[in-house]
Amino acid sequence: MVGGGAVGLSVAWTFQRRGRHVTVLARDRVGEGASAGNAGMIVPSHIVPLAAPGVVAQGLRWLVRPDSPFHIRPRLDAGLARWLWLFRRHCTDAHVARSVPVLRDLSLASVDLMDELQRDVGDVGYAQTGLLMAYRTEKGEKENLALADRAEAAGLAVERWDEAALARRAPVLYSRAHTLRGAVLYRQDGRVDPDAFLTGLHASVARRSGAVIEGVEVTGVRPIPGGGVRVETSSGAVRAQCVVLAAGAWTARLVRSLGLRLPLEPAKGYSITVEAPSQAPALPTIFTDDKVTLTPMPGRLRFAGTLSLAGFDASVDTRRAAPIRRLAEAFAAGASEAPVWSGYRPCSPDGLPFIGPVQGCPGLLVATGHGMMGVTLAPVTGEIAARMAGGESPLLDATPFRPDRF
Repeated sequence: MVGGGAVGLSVAWTFQRRGRHVTVLARDRVGEGASAGNAGMIVPSHIVPLAAPGVVAQGLRWLVRPDSPFHIRPRLDAGLARWLWLFRRHCTDAHVARSVPVLRDLSLASVDLMDELQRDVGDVGYAQTGLLMAYRTEKGEKENLALADRAEAAGLAVERWDEAALARRAPVLYSRAHTLRGAVLYRQDGRVDPDAFLTGLHASVARRSGAVIEGVEVTGVRPIPGGGVRVETSSGAVRAQCVVLAAGAWTARLVRSLGLRLPLEPAKGYSITVEAPSQAPALPTIFTDDKVTLTPMPGRLRFAGTLSLAGFDASVDTRRAAPIRRLAEAFAAGASEAPVWSGYRPCSPDGLPFIGPVQGCPGLLVATGHGMMGVTLAPVTGEIAARMAGGESPLLDATPFRPDRF
């Protein structure tokens, strides 16, 4: 297993429960990668892919704002150019219509598995609390109610709250986040504690006699004549009959030598975590006009946002982080001094993950491209990958996730 984030550890956990011996090669220490600082939201509500009508036009308007939630750093990069071309090609009503049932079924299956994971691993802070998508503008209201109609038509459980209902049912949220007009509650959504999720899975893998080797730089993979996969690392080669590449945004580099051009962009996101005040919001919330999230976690609040296509640039742009900090300051003292975390989310151009075998290298699978839904989809990704590796009947049709679909 290559990758020690939410997806990699979930795949390892699932393989072990099927009696397989597992070794996880992690680039960073567990809890330091992109999974650690994410919003911690479990979001079956997110049935519309990132590639959707109107996204390109909105993105172009945001490009002139230094504090906008979306940013592309112009650069001469053939991979980025191809990704943007594919993304634009998928911003259609037809693509959304095809993707909605796929993302719905994938997310709901993962939610069912999350309950099972927590029973086996221990408390990972998972709770099906529901999620509020709150809005403060007339445009935001129109967009959110239209999305609620689509979600309801897809079979999701939805409640529409006007301003009075929001003030009554979420008084702390309403009083701190001024000028809210209303919200939509998605009852099947929830939250998880990313730290507990990662450390719990790590401990579970070790408890079942698996190995998690941290600080290992994987530099390439290639087939072994006669069967198996050779993984080249900074400390030598590793051989295995089955290898799953769940290396997040770095996965594309590892399969390039095998002839697979995986269109994958590292989408940098930011988060700020503060100590929870005595009166804190109870529900995970997305402030949809500003594209900033708030997630209550044990003893703390996490605020997150921004999608920056700037390559593997680890610097923090304080202008992009400013809207996140402003929201944090409205809810918690000390937020002005809290550090900004950043991490790379692996984004595919059509908004669907890559899960499946790599042609020409028997025994090698990839599991990446989950974008901002890595934690949500981690358990079901493990289940799909394990069934593929074991030749079992599929949990659901994985054709839309084929790594070679482009």
